[in-house]
Amino acid sequence: MKKIIIFILLIIPLYSIKAQSFEKGDQVFNLGIGIGGAYNSGYSIMIPPISASFEYGLTNDLGIGNFGVGLYAGISSVKDNFETHFTPIVIGIRAAYHFYKTEKVDIYAGALLGFRMVESDNIGMSTYSAKSGIAWDTFVGARYYWTPSLTVMTELGYGISWLTVGIAYKL
Repeated sequence: MKKIIIFILLIIPLYSIKAQSFEKGDQVFNLGIGIGGAYNSGYSIMIPPISASFEYGLTNDLGIGNFGVGLYAGISSVKDNFETHFTPIVIGIRAAYHFYKTEKVDIYAGALLGFRMVESDNIGMSTYSAKSGIAWDTFVGARYYWTPSLTVMTELGYGISWLTVGIAYKL
């Protein structure tokens, strides 16, 4: 009996993989707000981490999933104890592998490579450790499709914030 229950529990998810939520040629625009992050830990937040990204589906059926590439931009603004303001801006290119897709759910993981710019009113006198330079990020994310085009999304990574929640729109 246990073997039958285990078999059913393993087979049921396979039947839910009908329509793909991210396929070759799809274009998805994400808009999110972040919680936490290396650029705002321990500082007073002036502008919470905000990010936007665009992804284009390059492949279908690459192994168990699909592959997409796109662009990313994120910004935040913080103030330290000395009233010095910092505005980190991250821009870059992203690649993501979508390994679990159903009609409603899209789970993916990927990486970002780009540039981090830090604007400040007094960068030389600050305790802020992150300066301008190469930016990289690894992330995992999920989208839940309310409609065929509109989703809620979340990503966990090291971009402009550690956790991003928001909406996404498939063009």
